[in-house]
Parts: sequence; structure tokens; C-alpha cells
Amino acid sequence: MPSSLKKSLSSMKQMSSKDFKKSYKNGFITGIIISIIYNICVLIYILNLENEECKCFSDWRHEFMKYYSIALIVLGMISLAFNLYESKNELMNLIKKISMVAYFINVWCLYSYVGILDYTQCKCAIQQTKKTHYFLYLFRYILVAFVFLTLIGGIMMALE
Repeated sequence: MPSSLKKSLSSMKQMSSKDFKKSYKNGFITGIIISIIYNICVLIYILNLENEECKCFSDWRHEFMKYYSIALIVLGMISLAFNLYESKNELMNLIKKISMVAYFINVWCLYSYVGILDYTQCKCAIQQTKKTHYFLYLFRYILVAFVFLTLIGGIMMALE
């Protein structure tokens, strides 16, 4: 085993419970902030497609992504403001479970909807919001890979 890896492992073992909780809390806060920023980008992108001149493809996925993004922005801000990310409340646990199921639906919606807009060469999406469309077009693959790896990890943990 390389010496740098040994040093890292020994420093992790020495990390106190308090340090671990602080590190976990900071990572969770960072994740909430990134989620808020990402969902603001998605919301702006979706709202851009709602102007009257835009005649691009639109179905229930458009509406789902819009309201899901709004809900996550609000939930994220409330979580940060009231420290809800540390809550052990049953209602918060239910909200987290529901949002996880909705997350999988949202990943599929984003993947398929952005793909359809790209395939149909929607000018509102591709030309007016070029950078956001390109980001979401690429990011959808990252989301699918993340979901796939999470499922594999869950299956492997269940088999152990």
C-alpha cells in the first residue's frame, strides 16, 4: 500500500466524531446550495420555453420539471434557513423519500425532454438559451450515470 494512502487512512481514523459531523454538515450544505443553483438554471430554461413565440414540443415533462424545480428551490432554502437537513422528524423523512422518487422521475424527464428539444432543433432552446441547453444536454448523461452507479452501489450493499 502506498505511503500516502496509509497516511490518509490513518488521518481518517483519527478524525473525531465531531469533525466527521462538521464535515458531513458542510458537504450537505454545499449539496443543497448546488441543488438550488442547478434548479434555478433548469427553471429559467423551462420558463424561456414558455414565451408565446416558442412553438417547441411541450408535454407533462415540461410542467413536472418546472414545478419540481420550484419545489426543490423552496425546500432547499427552507432547509438552509431552519437547519432541516439535520432533522429526524417523520414528516421531513417522508418529504425526503417523496423527493427521492420525484428525483428519479425528474432525471428521466430531463433526459428525454432535452433530447427531444435537441432532436427537433427547437430554436427557443438551442439558439436563445444555447449555453444552458448545451449544459443540460451534457448534464443529463451525468445524472443518468449517477443514478446507475447509485443503483449498482445499493444492490452491492444489499448483497453483502
